[in-house]
Amino acid sequence: SKRRKESMQFFNTPVPGIGGACSYTVARTNKRYLIGSRSNQGSSLTDIVAAPLENDIIEPAHFQILASVKVQAATSFTAGKKMLWFTDAGSSVFGLPMDPKTGLPMPGPLHVYSNDVNNVNTIANRPINLFEDPAGNLWVATKGGGICKIVMSIPYGKKGSVIRYKHDNNNPDSPGNDIVW
Repeated sequence: SKRRKESMQFFNTPVPGIGGACSYTVARTNKRYLIGSRSNQGSSLTDIVAAPLENDIIEPAHFQILASVKVQAATSFTAGKKMLWFTDAGSSVFGLPMDPKTGLPMPGPLHVYSNDVNNVNTIANRPINLFEDPAGNLWVATKGGGICKIVMSIPYGKKGSVIRYKHDNNNPDSPGNDIVW
C-alpha cells in the first residue's frame, strides 16, 4: 500500500496560556506540532517558534526559536517541498529549511526575499499570501502589487527571477485586481 505523505494544516488563532503580546499562526502536522510567531518582548524582533503539541496542550517552555526576524508579525505560513515560507505583510517573504526526515521546519539560514523599489526583479511590496507550485516556484499574492512569481532556478534580483502579474484593463487574462488575497 502507498504511504500517505504528511501535510500541514494552517489556522490563525490566539494561543491561550501564553502571556504578552502574541500573535500565532498555527501549523498542525500529523505529528501535532505548532509553528507561529511571537513578539519578542523588549525588542523589535519577532520570534518564529515551534513546539510539539501533547494532547492539544501547549507548553510555553517547549517552544524552540527557529529564527528571530525584524517584523511586526509573521503571517501566511505555507509549507513547501524544502522550506517553510511566511510573509511579514510588509515587504518581505522569508523561508526556513525543512528537515527532510521529519518534514518539520528547523533552525537554519533564513532566506529573505524583499522588495527593492529600484529593481523590478524583486517582489512587490505588501506580500499577504504564498503558494509553492510543484516546480518549486513561489507565488506571492500582494496587497496592491498583483501576483509575483519567484522563479527559484534564477538568482533572486536577476532578470527573470521574479515575474509580476498585474491588472491590465486591456488584457482580460490579467488578474482582476492588484489586491490579491
